[in-house]
Amino acid sequence: MTYQNGRLSRRFLLRGLGGASIALPFLDLMTPRKAQAAIPLRYVACFAGTSLGSTHGDLVVPKSVGEKWELPRALMPLGGQAADAKVPWASLQKDVTVVSGLKIPWGANDAIPPGGRPIKFHSSTPCPLFSGVRALARIDAGYSSSQVMGSTSDQIVADVIGAGRPFRSLEYRVQAQQYREPEPNKGRMSWRRDPASGQVTPNNPIASPRIAFEQLFRGFSANPAGDMAPTPASLALAQDRSVLDLVRSSADSLMIKLGKGDKQRLQRHFDEIRDLERRIAATGGTAVPPACKKLGDPGADPGTEIRREDANLGEGDGRANGWSNEEKRATVMCELLAMALACDQTRVATLMFTYVQSFMSMKYIMDQDIDLHDTGHHFSPAEPWMAQGLAWHIRHWAYLLDKMRATPDGDGTLLDHSVVLFLTEGGFGTDPETRGRSSHSSENMMVLVAGRAGGLRPGRHVVAKDRHPGSVLAAAMGAVGVTGGLGEVKDALTDL
Repeated sequence: MTYQNGRLSRRFLLRGLGGASIALPFLDLMTPRKAQAAIPLRYVACFAGTSLGSTHGDLVVPKSVGEKWELPRALMPLGGQAADAKVPWASLQKDVTVVSGLKIPWGANDAIPPGGRPIKFHSSTPCPLFSGVRALARIDAGYSSSQVMGSTSDQIVADVIGAGRPFRSLEYRVQAQQYREPEPNKGRMSWRRDPASGQVTPNNPIASPRIAFEQLFRGFSANPAGDMAPTPASLALAQDRSVLDLVRSSADSLMIKLGKGDKQRLQRHFDEIRDLERRIAATGGTAVPPACKKLGDPGADPGTEIRREDANLGEGDGRANGWSNEEKRATVMCELLAMALACDQTRVATLMFTYVQSFMSMKYIMDQDIDLHDTGHHFSPAEPWMAQGLAWHIRHWAYLLDKMRATPDGDGTLLDHSVVLFLTEGGFGTDPETRGRSSHSSENMMVLVAGRAGGLRPGRHVVAKDRHPGSVLAAAMGAVGVTGGLGEVKDALTDL
């Protein structure tokens, strides 16, 4: 029997003339009456475009191992108000595992190891860090390629758990622009290999809080209780104000200037946006989770200020850095991401706080006319600027975690059913190019892992000597049900 007691067999087929048949997808009618709906799992990867230090590793990496690990200076925001009076939340230590001692291997241009990078540091770690695939060889006298050569962890996960959501994945970035030496790839952390063509293309992040807000809440209005509810009128208005329609004249002008390949890529990007808008509009009748609330309008995006470094610092040439009130941008982006997860608009996301080799000004963070990158060139014990810069990122990451921890979700919280990673561009140790101690190193890297998805046991410091950071990402992917490793890194860390 295919149908009995009001329940449909999972093997039921729709049959037609000539013996043709179509298998049905899994339907609610196929679920046993006593079955409970599974609580969805979420995967989030965050990134800071900085290393950990040089002689100041002890300000970043906990000295003790295991469950009773103390907070070093850069991780103080995780301790909550008891450790950092500037933050309002309770300690997050029991929600986070620190994995230290990690290493991305390197080699000469013609001998880059699997999951490795060329000797030249800048731009060379994102590819193996995000995708587990070896980076391209050095491409000129000054820089390595920052192009990613394989699908990144978020996109591999999205292929498995991202389907059926309005947003298969979300990509956000806090830093508004590069400010100096512009290179688009340094502001991207999500890439996907097209199954048909084999090409690896980036998913460009949204760096505008205003656009992110409008994209997320388009088609929804708040009822008197603040809950989100779709309305036909707002959906129609949203369709009338399509993002593509608003930028059509600019897009047409750009198309004229592009070559054939770029035209095809841009048109594909537009097609994906249009398809996304249709899918958003189609969600008008779906149930909204109880924790889903429409956030307040963030207003216009902050403006940009280009500064000049103090000639006595860094390279000594007074070169440019910039500030677009990344403090406010980080707060808004974390709030939007937490709510996107709470509303089940997406289950996979990336949040890039700062660019690779970031030239974001630190003037408004620690009152020094220096960019984030240049903090790695100052190692005086009286001026642990790199640790302070990292602490700024950790504070905002902790804010995101606290938002997720405060959000009810099934039998626990949103953080309980998620894995949230924090990655950095480098570690500290030997610079293979200069042979000296430097923050231009992929030795002694560290990955922070938060959440309890898939049985993760947070609240510890784990030393994984010379293991690839990709092994931590592979374990995190496994926690949400995605196995098989990450790129060329197949061994998932089992200590999480």
